[in-house]
Amino acid sequence: MATRRSRLLILTAGAALAISGAVPLAQRLVHADAPQTIALQASNVQPRPVEDPTLQAASRAYARAWNDLSTALSHNDANALNASFVGFAHDRFAAQARDQNAAGFTTNMSAESHHAVVEFYSIERSSMQIRDDVQLKREIMDGGKTIATETKSVPYIAVLSVVDEGWKVRLLQPAQP
Repeated sequence: MATRRSRLLILTAGAALAISGAVPLAQRLVHADAPQTIALQASNVQPRPVEDPTLQAASRAYARAWNDLSTALSHNDANALNASFVGFAHDRFAAQARDQNAAGFTTNMSAESHHAVVEFYSIERSSMQIRDDVQLKREIMDGGKTIATETKSVPYIAVLSVVDEGWKVRLLQPAQP
């Protein structure tokens, strides 16, 4: 009887230990694909203020777009752009991924920091323009070998539009300083 109780106690302790380790692991897996957030400053937006839920949604979409762009260029996979980009921005970066693939290059790109300011939010709530000073790190690879690296601050202009009930990037290009 004592042996049975000992086994049951050990089994229960083992199960508790497994569950205590599984919960944090499951939380990490659920949030593994969650992009960083990019704080959008919107204190002087024209011609109308941005509502908080809209600002939060645009912030998540803009951060996801930077992550998707990084994935697309590091794997030369234009399909990685589909969830976050439309129009000119999608076409431009998809062409860059295809051109890199044809040339045998990849670009590892990471935005180390953002200082993003919403400058315009349309009256009909369907588009916004963001000016973003991005601390950008780029590494050009040729078959796994680094051939160029740069880290610099680059001002960008982004235009986000509501597409299919969510925000997508329509334009993302370096701005004139």
